[in-house]
Amino acid sequence: MKKTLYILRVVLLAIGFAACGAPTATTTPSFSASAVPAVVTFADPVLEAMVRASLGRSEGDITQAEAQAITRMDFSNVWSQYLPDQAELIHDLGGLEAFTNLESLDLSDQAIIDISALQGLTKLTYLSLAGNPVSDVTPLAGLTNLKLLILTGSQAQDYNALASLVNLQVLLLDNSTITDLTPLAGLANLQQLYLTNTPTEDYTSLEIIYPNLKKKDFIIPSTLIDLGFGMDSNNHEAHFDSEEATFTINHEIWGPPSREDNLNIIRMSLYMNDVYKVSIGYYSVHKVYVVQIDKEGEQQANYLYNLADGSANLSPEDLTNAQQMVRGAMDLQEGEDVLAAPVHFYNDTVKNTFKMTPEKLFTLPYEPPTLKSLGFVPDETPGIFMYEQHEGIYTNIRIDHNEKENKEYDVVFFQPITDVYRVNLSYHTTDNKLFVGADDNYNGGASFYYYLDTGEHIDEWCSDPDKTVEEYFINAYNDPGIEDIYLHSVELMEQYIRDTFGMTIEELYALPTGE
Repeated sequence: MKKTLYILRVVLLAIGFAACGAPTATTTPSFSASAVPAVVTFADPVLEAMVRASLGRSEGDITQAEAQAITRMDFSNVWSQYLPDQAELIHDLGGLEAFTNLESLDLSDQAIIDISALQGLTKLTYLSLAGNPVSDVTPLAGLTNLKLLILTGSQAQDYNALASLVNLQVLLLDNSTITDLTPLAGLANLQQLYLTNTPTEDYTSLEIIYPNLKKKDFIIPSTLIDLGFGMDSNNHEAHFDSEEATFTINHEIWGPPSREDNLNIIRMSLYMNDVYKVSIGYYSVHKVYVVQIDKEGEQQANYLYNLADGSANLSPEDLTNAQQMVRGAMDLQEGEDVLAAPVHFYNDTVKNTFKMTPEKLFTLPYEPPTLKSLGFVPDETPGIFMYEQHEGIYTNIRIDHNEKENKEYDVVFFQPITDVYRVNLSYHTTDNKLFVGADDNYNGGASFYYYLDTGEHIDEWCSDPDKTVEEYFINAYNDPGIEDIYLHSVELMEQYIRDTFGMTIEELYALPTGE
């Protein structure tokens, strides 16, 4: 009776698959009259039933040749409607390893835990394991032709195998157990990524590929506005109120803050109880924290703390008082450094609230940057914007946003090297090259072209016939530690732009003017 029911199921599946356009072999296998063809054996009767249905074969052996002729299969549970017992799902993929020419395979909403049978199906470009409690994705590591992979609901503990799938364009990991996104950081071809309802909350490892993602269900904040901050334009401070604390950020470039000690800070303020109010801030420029504790409205402790070396600017008397205030305001762990406790609490609260460190938070601009917000001002010549730094080493940057042919430059960077020599770099976006020149107050000079894509350079001119361009620049820098003056000249500009504006020269040029 059981055999009769099983055959009936296979027949029903065959009818269902045929009616729904089930996949068929793309080639017709040929058989030798004398050779006994190898036979595919399945470990799971439900899988076998579905395979037979896809082939239109209710009985008889399925040969290796037949298996290898198939390029597409759809075993999603839509076909379970044709089973008398709709609760039956695929549990074991044993036998699928014979289908080595598969390019598309849909196993959605089955009950598959072990996918080791798939590890040899290297021609797959589409694979769906959606809705399966897959326990290990390691067998996918060799499927480097995959362009679309669906692992919705996966229960694996380690997703490092995904790092090798460099051709992936679409990846679904929603409702999965992935916590570390680092394996995805190198998937430069990825265009769609879905991570809803996963334990991970830190997307910083995806910052490199984030601009490539045309569709995604998460945001990597790039501005304070993205995080929900609002700007107090009168006090030049950005504010954010959470259920736990109030956060205040000031950058000197925005203007003077509401109080002197709020300059260049991320400050967090909150009431610990009815008695104590704690205000903790981080000065990113100096890498130190400030801890201030009020008791019943009166400030009772105020100290700077260096987390790197555990030092605080407190006299013995003030130290005792500060420790007492911290103990009164906070619950401490056994053996915990009392003065460091507010700092650890601050760092944890910032990370839990914004999913990033205070250092990272401080680097975010308030709104998407423009040349104007970065301090550039219109030049007398229309379309040209200029930035000047007068403190320290004088620096001048000019950006030409005029749309015309044969421009002299797109970006110009000028900076003195010494009291005598100065360097001038002109960036051209068209061929991604730099014209680098140095002179000694117009008494002489030298120049070369540098191609950013290849690192090649071409000497252009030197005023001293007895010197090469390289020798002139060596003399100008007068630093024996410089091994490559060509690269050093370029890095001088690149480093300044990166440190000052937090971006590349290409990104700087691409910014809107803000006018």
